[in-house]
Amino acid sequence: MAAVSVLAFGSIWFSACAGRSRVAELYPELTKYSGREISKVVFVGGAPFAADTLSSVVETHASHCSLLGLPICVPFTQVGRHIFHFNLSQMHEDVVRLQTFYRYSGYFGTRIVPGVEEDGEKVEVTFVIQRGDPVTLDSLTVSGTEGVMPPDSLVRTLPLQPGEIFHLGRFNNSANRVLSALQGRGHAYAQVLRNYTVDTIRNRAVASISAVSGPRVVVDSIAIYGADNLGRRDALRQLAFREGDVLRNAALIESQRNLYSLDLVQLAAVSLAPDSLDATPNDSTRATVIVRIAEADVNQIDAVVGYGTVECLRAETQYVNRSFTGGARRLAVTAALSKIGLGGATQSGVGESLCRAFASDTFGNSLDYRLSFDFTQPFFITPRNHISLHGFVERQSEAGAFQRVAQGGRALVTHRLAPRALITGGFDIEHGRTVASNALFCTAFEVCEPETIELLTRARWRNSVGINLSRDRTDFTLDPTNGSTFRAGLAWAPPWLLSDVTFLRGTIEGSVYREVRPSWVAAGSLRLGNFFRTATLSPTGDFLPPEERFFSGGANTVRGFTRNQLGGGVYVSRQVEIDDEGQLVPIEGNRVRFVPVGGTAMAVANAELRFPSPLFRQRMRLVSFIDAGAIGNGNFWDLDGGEWRITPGVGLRLLSPVGPARVDVAYNPYNMPEGPLYQSSGPTLVRLRNDYRPDPPTFFQRFRIHLAVGQAF
Repeated sequence: MAAVSVLAFGSIWFSACAGRSRVAELYPELTKYSGREISKVVFVGGAPFAADTLSSVVETHASHCSLLGLPICVPFTQVGRHIFHFNLSQMHEDVVRLQTFYRYSGYFGTRIVPGVEEDGEKVEVTFVIQRGDPVTLDSLTVSGTEGVMPPDSLVRTLPLQPGEIFHLGRFNNSANRVLSALQGRGHAYAQVLRNYTVDTIRNRAVASISAVSGPRVVVDSIAIYGADNLGRRDALRQLAFREGDVLRNAALIESQRNLYSLDLVQLAAVSLAPDSLDATPNDSTRATVIVRIAEADVNQIDAVVGYGTVECLRAETQYVNRSFTGGARRLAVTAALSKIGLGGATQSGVGESLCRAFASDTFGNSLDYRLSFDFTQPFFITPRNHISLHGFVERQSEAGAFQRVAQGGRALVTHRLAPRALITGGFDIEHGRTVASNALFCTAFEVCEPETIELLTRARWRNSVGINLSRDRTDFTLDPTNGSTFRAGLAWAPPWLLSDVTFLRGTIEGSVYREVRPSWVAAGSLRLGNFFRTATLSPTGDFLPPEERFFSGGANTVRGFTRNQLGGGVYVSRQVEIDDEGQLVPIEGNRVRFVPVGGTAMAVANAELRFPSPLFRQRMRLVSFIDAGAIGNGNFWDLDGGEWRITPGVGLRLLSPVGPARVDVAYNPYNMPEGPLYQSSGPTLVRLRNDYRPDPPTFFQRFRIHLAVGQAF
């Protein structure tokens, strides 16, 4: 054995040396740069592909900074710095990779000429791309599907069409589309053969796909492994097929998706059994399906204990049962306590010493708590449906501010229409009361009218039924480049549900993404919301509390405004004086708070162009955008031009594992709206005038900066 190992090692060493020797013969003038650090990698003539696309193809990279997905290094250390050295063999492999990439993309005659130039002690590597002419596909034929699908009609649905560039990736996708279509009709053992010829002189290609459909296959048995807690019966309920059904590939994929959706299941695989496990191995018309499952722990308990200067000692624990009464039903119970240790503050002084924020507060001697449960029934009539029940009881308070006591629940039925399309219907019930000072209602809850405050201090029922629809057809969830999303919802809180808050609210939202050129993405979004004449902002009739109203402005809506600041509102000042015209105005230098009141109608439209940055193209993108929005008190179709606000801006996106980190800077050309002015004096508010408007902002005050993670829409 030792002799064999030595011979094997010697053979490998000789082959490696021989390989390096052949590469050195190909590029004798570049051997002197081996081992030098690379300062830059340049692609010349790479169109139609961007440099960052080509950089992802090769292994030769320049030294750069990258820490947590961002192009930064820790100064005076090597933390975050990635150093790359020139390797002649690796560069040669990259030449082959680039040629293969261009050939795969339809440019068969492409040649790659590498080069190296000195950059001080470092080197700069250049790949000169002499791109060949694109090869055009003259014809694409499909055969062998007769009797299952008409070949001519099938050709028209394929990703690759005659007259287009002969992209080998789209050709393979076309063959896979034919295979998937046959498997979807029950021909589980179908095969496809690919064939093409390319005339590199005329730059023309002819391609064909030959299918061998085979017989239709029926599921004769189902074997399940690993479902110790789930059980065979409940595992079978999650499958989209039964014994005796025609075997369809889509049903296998859907079944696997159904199993993955269970919190009890960590891993799941649904596939055809090998011949050794097939119940009828000699019958090509029948097949056994194997379901393999790896389960998670049934019970899980998490507990957290912490301390804060405001909440004092706090604790939270959660118990999760992933197989409650069997069948992968999930039950989660969460309990949280805060302000622990304050109960005897006035007698012992312990609470006061630990948490001074509540030392003299009205709510200081009462614990804050929250107890909630969530129950999920994963199978309801079909595996595409599941039922969720949620209940809670809570008391929450802020030092010197407010205390809210509420209890309620929710019941939802969710139906999966498609892999990323859901429709949900449900019922909500909540009963709560908030205790606070008038000034706090104005500054924290954005309600300043005394009549409105009096309504909000009462205990109120909010009971509603609703339905929501969502569909996601984007290519990437965190940073889409193509596709669309759509969401719509309707919520109704009628008097016959014994709801003190009554309304009928509808919302609709859609976004579209298109890659207009490599790495350039155009995106647009439209959001509409309306209360259909069933709610009012005045404290009479169908009064609508602030938590139900529409607000706009901020990092994800109209970026020329800070959060919720679009639309009308009121002004609150602590100190006022009389100006030269006899009007009451805030004292100069005294901060005036603008409190938005929201509305019953909303419309927001966004448009963005996202494109690569000249620097750090692999990690950084630039954005130009324009946002428009309006908040009104009627219906959204009644919004007029005077209520719309349009703000342009630019942004920066840094790619990270959790989505793009973004910085947006928007310009707001509008002055603040006119509104009532209140003076805050302790816990009370005094209305001073109805037509106050602050001085216009300066040029630099008109800019708004937003920091966030994830795209704006």
